[in-house]
Amino acid sequence: MEYYINHAGADKLYVFSYPSLDNMISTAERLCDYVQFVKEDSGYDKVNIVPISQGGSVFNAVMQIYAEEGRSLAEDFNKIVFAVPALNG
Repeated sequence: MEYYINHAGADKLYVFSYPSLDNMISTAERLCDYVQFVKEDSGYDKVNIVPISQGGSVFNAVMQIYAEEGRSLAEDFNKIVFAVPALNG
């Protein structure tokens, strides 16, 4: 993880966890809400994120949500570093 954190950059670390058998879209919606919380709590305009394994599929769903809402990922994310992602989930 240190390798990925070094690539993403880390000043403050937050962890988002979820039940692996939960609905992917609802998990992605909760992640979108969590990103807003992290931005408010940390004082940063954007976050770096390291989706791990199934987190890659969750982040794919986040990208779908942003696209459907006509939003750009650049509004909230500075760096996205995938770690062993399951991108086809």
